[in-house]
Amino acid sequence: MSDARFVRNVASAKVLDVYGNSTQPGANVIVWDRKSSGIDNQLWTYEGEYLINKNSGLVLEAPLVNGKIVPGTPLIQARQTRGANQLWVYDKQYRLVSVCDRNLCIWGQNGNVTDPGTKAVVDIAIDGEVSQEWMLDIA
Repeated sequence: MSDARFVRNVASAKVLDVYGNSTQPGANVIVWDRKSSGIDNQLWTYEGEYLINKNSGLVLEAPLVNGKIVPGTPLIQARQTRGANQLWVYDKQYRLVSVCDRNLCIWGQNGNVTDPGTKAVVDIAIDGEVSQEWMLDIA
């Protein structure tokens, strides 16, 4: 898929957003209300298991801590390194799970996907947890 899309949370309708419209590596990814203009920091393409931000051209990454992903770690945008910590696949429950550890998926910090500005994190996948489900919506 090469069309840029919103990554929308099923439970809250909030979308993944690069904080402050940043184009810099290391910028946090947050959940935010879907905007109607100036939306490029909320648009992502899904190519080869990478989620690439339209505004920055950087990929969604779960930073490694001592060589592995730690549950609760905030997601950032980063330059593509071909690391598994930058690869995301859908599971059968519409969760975006990490290829690095398929027991971990995208979620809001402390399970919060409703408050704008909450950091998006990688956390333990919970069966049936609707707030861990994400859809790719056409812009």
